Parts: sequence; C-alpha cells; structure tokens
Amino acid sequence: MKPFEIKFDIIGEIRHGSPYNLAELNIIGKSDFKIKRNNDWQNIQTWTKDYKHFALVKWDLKNNEPGFRVLLFDSKKGKLKKTDRISGCCNKIKLNTELNIDCEIFTLISRPTEKKEYGIINEKIKTGYNNV
Repeated sequence: MKPFEIKFDIIGEIRHGSPYNLAELNIIGKSDFKIKRNNDWQNIQTWTKDYKHFALVKWDLKNNEPGFRVLLFDSKKGKLKKTDRISGCCNKIKLNTELNIDCEIFTLISRPTEKKEYGIINEKIKTGYNNV
C-alpha cells in the first residue's frame, strides 16, 4: 500500500492547445517530508512495486522551449535525485526495480541542418540509486 497519495490539480495547458498540462501537486495523507506545491509539475508519476520510491515530472522551460526533469524520491526520506534537463515533453515514465527510469519523450528528432521534425523517443535514465 502506498504511504500517501499524490494528486494533481490541473492548472492549464503548458501552451495553448497542448495536450501537456501544468499541474499543482498535493500530497494526501501523512508524509515525513515536504514537496514544494507549485504549478511547475506535470501530471505524471510512477512508483516502484513496493511503494518505497516514486518519481515525478517537473517542467523546466528555457527560452520558450519545452523541457523537464524527473525527480526521484524515497517515500520516507524525500528527494534523492534530480535528472539533468531533458528537452521535449514527457509522455510517460516508469520506475523499474533498479530505480532507473524508462521515459517516453515527444521531442525534436531531426538534425539542426534539416527541416524540424518531431517524434517520440524512448530513453532510459540511470539514476545511480540501484543499490538502495
């Protein structure tokens, strides 16, 4: 059983007409740590099967270009790791038993010299916490 619930209140679209949302984060239940409640979150989360760890997606916009970071948490201690900025928009994440993150990203896939083309890529993010 999860030690607490994470609920997202949708504030709006990241851009007008976008399927990606800005959300405010709410923890429902008792938590031994605080997560900043603001509207920088995307409404995506993942938990390990034992509910000891979870990950959240936080927007990181630069120069009007979409990007995000994935934050890894220990459900008792709080934040463990924040990834580098990832360009694009997160479609989904999955936290595996080694505490690495499988991430599906909508992003620019063309080379800088080519016409801009966007698509889906899958990326595995090694967190370095697989011995936790």
